[in-house]
Amino acid sequence: MIVFLVLLAALCLWKVRFAGFHEDYCAKTPTTAIKGILVFFIFLQHLMGYIHLPQTTLNLAFSKTMYYVGQSSVALFFFYSGYGICESLRLKESYRKTFFTHRFLKTLLHFDLAVLLFVIASFFIRPDFFSHQNYSLKNYLLCWTGWESIGNSNWFMFVILALYLISFSAMCFRGGWMAAKTVLPVILLWVFLYFTHTGQQWWYDTLAAFPLGMLFSQVKPAIDRHLRKPGIWWAVFIGLALAYPLAHYWLHVDKWGVVNCLFCLLAITLSMKVRFDNPALQWLGVNAFAIYILQRLPMNILAFAGVNKHVLLFSICSFSLLLPLAWGFTWMNGRIDQKLFSRG
Repeated sequence: MIVFLVLLAALCLWKVRFAGFHEDYCAKTPTTAIKGILVFFIFLQHLMGYIHLPQTTLNLAFSKTMYYVGQSSVALFFFYSGYGICESLRLKESYRKTFFTHRFLKTLLHFDLAVLLFVIASFFIRPDFFSHQNYSLKNYLLCWTGWESIGNSNWFMFVILALYLISFSAMCFRGGWMAAKTVLPVILLWVFLYFTHTGQQWWYDTLAAFPLGMLFSQVKPAIDRHLRKPGIWWAVFIGLALAYPLAHYWLHVDKWGVVNCLFCLLAITLSMKVRFDNPALQWLGVNAFAIYILQRLPMNILAFAGVNKHVLLFSICSFSLLLPLAWGFTWMNGRIDQKLFSRG
């Protein structure tokens, strides 16, 4: 695991740029690089579910840190998504008209193409390959929505698709702030997921980051005006840097999403001064969706072959197989999108 942390540190420090204030810290290029870092953290988090590290204090601390940071990384994806929707609505009216097809249906199609690979694999490998259980007809029917899994990562996709539908519904009512129009539906979604997945807080502990991103889009000019002042920026950054771990300690289980929202604000504040911008992180960010949605496929195959008994070999092979797989999947989706979604 130390090898991967060193690799991540090297990627972050390569061509890192500091500035008094990055005016475009929420623009596509810097956020794509940040998404590259986030998806690497999520990869490490999921990797921990396939390997058995010696029960040392360092390994236990690493495992716990990866769990919390990995989940907070997902929250930042939701934050950026909410922010991006509001910005796109502000910049182009046509976005409202094409949102359902070009955002919701496109995302669902990409997800289902990935699910298809897992379905095919499940028929060629013994039934207990995924999670050591036989999958029912219910799993095979509902896996396409993200509600059930057949060995793939699913909860994130169900939630983001639900949030897209909430956003689309809010767009039908013109006027008012998008953040305000989505708060009640997001709360209802939280209640639904809380009672249907009690004890699985990852289904609902990142939801608040989505309307938070929308709100940030709408108050960003005022925030930028104040945080350009170095003294205020340092006060906010230090406050958030202290609040994030303390909130983890006090809340234990972040079912309300408070800790994850603090992480989003901390990351955004840091990005105002620091830019992680290099080709490697950009590549990971561009392929972030494919990396996230396909990462369990090589992990499952290698685990079935018993490679996960060798931690370092399993980690390196999983990552090495995932990268070309993700690139090919992104390329394929790009070609399909040109055919189906190039108009409008």
